Amino acid sequence: MKNTKQTKKVVISTRVVYHKIAEVTIQVPIEMPDDEVDEYLINNDVYSSQLEINLAKAEYEGGLGLDDNFDDAEEEQETRFDIYDSKGKTNYGGHI
Repeated sequence: MKNTKQTKKVVISTRVVYHKIAEVTIQVPIEMPDDEVDEYLINNDVYSSQLEINLAKAEYEGGLGLDDNFDDAEEEQETRFDIYDSKGKTNYGGHI
């Protein structure tokens, strides 16, 4: 006996977004004003290769990875710096 019921094709899809975050710690001259660190980092790129290595080792986490610092949902990648005081608190930072 043949199946005479007609069917229609249904496709079920899912989209899951993952992200990775990697960090590198570097030293900059103590006398450098905080508001000049971004320019220094752009002109003295001693961190990119290690950042890529650390990113390759980082585990995927679910979601966009947005927080108070990584806040641009439209960008595929954000890179930023944070300057810490002697007590381990962030006192300045920004995107580069």
